[in-house]
Amino acid sequence: MNRTAPKVAICTDWSSQIPRNPDGSAFSSIFTGGLRATQYERERWDVAPILEGRVPHIKGYFSTRELHGFLRQYGLTFIAFSQVGWSRGAFHSTWMPWTPGKTDHSVSPADTWSSIAGNLYRLRAAAEPPNSEPNTHDSIANLVDARTDPERLSSAISLSLRSIDLSVEAIADYYHEQLVNLMAAGSTNGELVATTLDQNLFAHVNSFLMHFGSARDYLATLCASRIGMDSRIDSLARLVDSLRSDHLDKDPILAVFTTLGYIKPKASPSTKFEVSGWMQQATELRNEFMHRRPFGAKFHERTGSARTLDSEIGVYRYVRPIVVTDAKYDLLDLIAKHYRKIGELFDKAATATGYDAEIPTFTDVDIISIKQL
Repeated sequence: MNRTAPKVAICTDWSSQIPRNPDGSAFSSIFTGGLRATQYERERWDVAPILEGRVPHIKGYFSTRELHGFLRQYGLTFIAFSQVGWSRGAFHSTWMPWTPGKTDHSVSPADTWSSIAGNLYRLRAAAEPPNSEPNTHDSIANLVDARTDPERLSSAISLSLRSIDLSVEAIADYYHEQLVNLMAAGSTNGELVATTLDQNLFAHVNSFLMHFGSARDYLATLCASRIGMDSRIDSLARLVDSLRSDHLDKDPILAVFTTLGYIKPKASPSTKFEVSGWMQQATELRNEFMHRRPFGAKFHERTGSARTLDSEIGVYRYVRPIVVTDAKYDLLDLIAKHYRKIGELFDKAATATGYDAEIPTFTDVDIISIKQL
């Protein structure tokens, strides 16, 4: 005979409400080295961390022009804007990378490709015959998931770019936290420090490189599909290996690759092409840490330090080495350099597709149901 186990009662010795943050928001500019600036109000920014009396401080106020001049004089690179906040206790965040060639950075390359995928879906859905049956969660899922190649690949590119954004944001957060901690501990004389959070850093760096490779290959696959290549062409390496000169005029995405110098003809008499320029460098970096070893495996990569930029006013930066071909670079400086190139490529490629990248607006026809939370 099966017997039901007695129900275990909840403990009532002690109880406390889980706190919910009040509504609020913060808008910040993120720089290499671990420094960041938060907007207090229009044209008023504060910077942190700045060391004063052996204690890390927030200092202000700077105008936007003064802020960028102040940090640029120390060789620090602007990475992104960050908007964070709480609404009815729920946290939300938006990451807006600085993309070369753009004037409006509120829409990231990931946002643009998401809009492309969404607009392609709406065109397909509008062409579907009317459904006499009530919409269900499963029927909507089946319609959404029956994607064309351009929809599927645009969505995949967007998701990969978003993962890249999250990785860079996490690395920048790590730098900021480590710099504050080292200042608070008085370790500003180049002492090499390792912490348990280093494992998180290793994971975020490897994630950045992995998702770069995915986004690159999804874009190459989209290009191959648009010019009618075999469906087995599913990576940049396979696309480039199959390219011939008569393909170049078939798709503007290829023109982006060639104009930026990321694909070039091999030396004569070959009729083939090869990856070149920054794309070759980034691919080699990705291959190093995806196929040969993970970041963090080298001894120099296991510790970081605070470096003095201006001791008179207390400006320091965090430094974490990454070893590439026996040369040492600062990790976030290197990541920021590649991050800008990634943003530029995918922003230009999105425009080259000719697809509608406008942010979708919803009407009462698009809304199936509304539920107040």
